Amino acid sequence: VNYVVDYKENSEEYKSLYEDLKEIPEDASVVASPLFIAHLSNRSEIDEYYYGAEADYIVLDCRDNRYDSRIVNGLVKKGYEIKSQHKNHYVILANKKYEEEK
Repeated sequence: VNYVVDYKENSEEYKSLYEDLKEIPEDASVVASPLFIAHLSNRSEIDEYYYGAEADYIVLDCRDNRYDSRIVNGLVKKGYEIKSQHKNHYVILANKKYEEEK
């Protein structure tokens, strides 16, 4: 993926992404695709996503072939719910247990 070209072609999606990232509660632990780590670096608990990782929120770059629909569907089966998703660009999932505790 050429991210510079992608940003220019999908600037509205990126604006939506940044707004959606702001909606993740400050106290939530987060694991994310490498591209999103910098945007979430002000958190006390942030780590790179790896298969099997768990956190209050998971943010995945769906343009990366490592994070296809099977991964997302598996996370939903494990108790995560999709909070936001945009055109196979990114997906933000919340752990239902974290949401219930709020």
